Amino acid sequence: MDLDFVRKGVSTMKTKQQGFTFVELVIVVVVLGLLAAVALPRFINLTDEAEVASAEGVAGGFASAVGLVRGQWEVDGRPAGEVAIDGITVDVNGNGYPDGNSGVDERQQCALAMTQSLSSSPKLTTADTFADGDRFVVWGEGAGADRLCTYVQLYSLGLEQGDEVPATADAVEAGRSYVGFEYRPETGQVTTFSRTN
Repeated sequence: MDLDFVRKGVSTMKTKQQGFTFVELVIVVVVLGLLAAVALPRFINLTDEAEVASAEGVAGGFASAVGLVRGQWEVDGRPAGEVAIDGITVDVNGNGYPDGNSGVDERQQCALAMTQSLSSSPKLTTADTFADGDRFVVWGEGAGADRLCTYVQLYSLGLEQGDEVPATADAVEAGRSYVGFEYRPETGQVTTFSRTN
């Protein structure tokens, strides 16, 4: 191959570099401004969406565990009071759903219903203060067929370690949004929610 031909080809391919014109820079700035105006609100809401998704994930796992406990109760011939799953005793009600009836009060019964059913339950608190590692606060109200267990994601309440934990939904700061799920031991129904107090 002729070396002069290659050199001439390379030299003819070189062109003079130019910068952006003022109009091109203005267009780029306008496009970036529009992208920021559209995308920024979307990214700001990611934390809220992540909290909801996290609560829905735990609720889904708990609902599956409730179904497994109910199935084991049927397989065992509908025993009264409890069933054993993988060596773990789960308190059940007359319908075969976890109810944590060995707990001393409604909050502890609701906490037991989850921790006995899930082999890797998130850390729950029934205490008055938020401790390190706590993910959900448990509220329990009613008794027997009317019992309602509410599991609220602590971070959605805006709490930090050592903060006082609301004892009921009514005690949540006014205007505060929070996420979680409810469980009705009588029917085995698990329902997620996102509320503003």
